[in-house]
Amino acid sequence: GDYLRIETNTTDDFAFGTGDFTIEFWLNRVLSTHQQHFYDFRGTTNTNTLLVYMVNNVIYYFGSGSERITSGTVPSGEWVHFALARSSNSTKMYFNGTQTGSTHTNDTVDFLAPTHGSAYIGSNGGTDGIIPTGGGYFNGFLSNYRIVKGTAVYTANFTPPNTRLTAIDG
Repeated sequence: GDYLRIETNTTDDFAFGTGDFTIEFWLNRVLSTHQQHFYDFRGTTNTNTLLVYMVNNVIYYFGSGSERITSGTVPSGEWVHFALARSSNSTKMYFNGTQTGSTHTNDTVDFLAPTHGSAYIGSNGGTDGIIPTGGGYFNGFLSNYRIVKGTAVYTANFTPPNTRLTAIDG
């Protein structure tokens, strides 16, 4: 039931627009069949918003009302590096540095900041976008979470970092 609520009503740091971005973190999940959220920046609408979630141990990139990339199965009980990166309207998802799922081309969604000024890591935002509701909490551990606006840190397969993630220009 632990999660991070980010107040976004005084910043546009999480409004990616149509530009490049990267969301990455390490995860260690517990076997589960319910929907679990890693990144919920929807607020009260699915239009021009971004969500990364898992159901039946498969991760989905959901953007502006539709699933855009579906991953392979996430291993249970081991640390996995996850990355989602959009570069020049092409979005890719990676597990341990290897692309999983297909490339989403022509990804021109103009991602806005969440409505109601709150975003969530490790939980959903609830039906009102303000208070999480049951069923969306991540069951496991997250570490070294990094969100980069304006830069696609990864554009091809890579060796995952083995040190603490640091700030990146852009």
